Amino acid sequence: EESVRRMTVSHPEYEISVALEGLSSRWHGELDTLEQRFHQCETGWRLLLERAQRVGFGVIRGCEGVSLSHPSLGEHSLASGQFVPVQQLHRVTALVDEAERRLHVQIQHDVIKRQRAAHVERVLQSEVLPGPTDEIVVPDANVFMTLVAAREGGGTWLDLLNATASLKHVRMMIPAIVADFELTGRVMPFDSGGHREGAFSMLSWTSSAVQIFREFFDGATRIKVERRPDGSTAVAGAILGSNRNLVIVESPDDEVFYGRIRALELEAQGNTRAFHDLVREQMYHTGEGDAAISRFLQHSPFVNHVTVITSDIRGIREQVGNAGLLVDPRDERSLAQAIRQIWSNPELRLRLAANG
Repeated sequence: EESVRRMTVSHPEYEISVALEGLSSRWHGELDTLEQRFHQCETGWRLLLERAQRVGFGVIRGCEGVSLSHPSLGEHSLASGQFVPVQQLHRVTALVDEAERRLHVQIQHDVIKRQRAAHVERVLQSEVLPGPTDEIVVPDANVFMTLVAAREGGGTWLDLLNATASLKHVRMMIPAIVADFELTGRVMPFDSGGHREGAFSMLSWTSSAVQIFREFFDGATRIKVERRPDGSTAVAGAILGSNRNLVIVESPDDEVFYGRIRALELEAQGNTRAFHDLVREQMYHTGEGDAAISRFLQHSPFVNHVTVITSDIRGIREQVGNAGLLVDPRDERSLAQAIRQIWSNPELRLRLAANG
């Protein structure tokens, strides 16, 4: 036998240290190869775990062994003891590759989402949100019913509404509760993910008239306003419709109303007629629309002073005071006269807006 050799093989992280002594020289080449393979595996594990941590993996060591955990890929056991077999290297590599692929997809999705948000923000600022010289019209449910109710001879005031909403410096803004609930009977919160089918109309129109009315509202731009932690309000999201001047606004605290609607839906257990009966019984004639208008005027970040034309009825009459004109909700001539008065008298319009 040739000279002996002493060799120590260790792994500090795993607290492993093995001393080999007294081996014949003919084993030295094999040990050198073994040591090189050990260091290669150690380096491979270290680099792989660094990759894993960059894409969100965490290493869990406990009495049940060693496992990898990831927010979307879940937890994967690597060993039942404290030491991970080298055979697991390929499995961990596949997991890290999948996590990197998902991260890349998420990054692309986030980029597209940011681009869309930036586009919506540009359109909001340039085409939707009123500027200092723009006029804002906020009709309540009674006024709206007067505007759009069918007239003898087949005509409607929907044409007037269309004309008003298409004026360059006029924004017709309608609280979401008024537009969706008080008028159409549909309940469409901003985050509902789409329109609710099968809803009814409070106005008892013919099916063709209801369809025209719904198409008109479906073309509106919808905005969600939220309250910030400091108490201020800001636009939190928008769905750009074909009509950028007709804006349906969901104000802060509207979610309380929508929460009550969802509770009634659950109570009705999928029975549409039962749901409608519950809504009529518990939510009609409760002033929800008036409260929605008050929240809109109070919280909308793009409304400081508006000229109010509203219904001369109890509740609204006291709220408006000297800040607007009151009209008979059953008389379209009264409404038309008030609109002409406001449009033709800038001094009156500014005075009423300042009072508001």
